[in-house]
Amino acid sequence: MYAEWNLDDVKEVWYEDGLKEGMEKGSRQSREEIARNLKKLGVSLDYIVQSTSLLPEEIARL
Repeated sequence: MYAEWNLDDVKEVWYEDGLKEGMEKGSRQSREEIARNLKKLGVSLDYIVQSTSLLPEEIARL
């Protein structure tokens, strides 16, 4: 059985998906900036990984 969708339902789903994607992207950018700043301060890679949840390879590219 298929559910019926109207335009408002579709817009709401697209909005929620877009909002979630935007928040994830913004969160990642923030974590990358924090990692860059910690690297500049000479903080250990292990601590940066723990603090940002980024992979060591990702941090090395920053």
